[in-house]
Amino acid sequence: MPQDTPLTYTIPSGSDWWGLNDRFGAGGREASAVALRRLSALDEMVAAGYSQLYSEQAFKAQLDMKGVRVERQNVSFCILTRRLYPLEGDSVSR
Repeated sequence: MPQDTPLTYTIPSGSDWWGLNDRFGAGGREASAVALRRLSALDEMVAAGYSQLYSEQAFKAQLDMKGVRVERQNVSFCILTRRLYPLEGDSVSR
């Protein structure tokens, strides 16, 4: 997964849930450090007016606030779970 600048984080396309896919990504040292600081960014996100976000929305806010550019690539990956999730844009759980 190539990165153009140190502040570029590459994620797979899809599974964004109204934010950015937060389960798999790669970046340079600076971008990855921002991406891995989810809990320490919470107070800053609240101070910026963010609240009641899904994990993917919080991830997008976190990267936006720090000026990290997101690049998408088609990457095959699979996450197995027994949990049921609604399809993005669908109000009915599957």
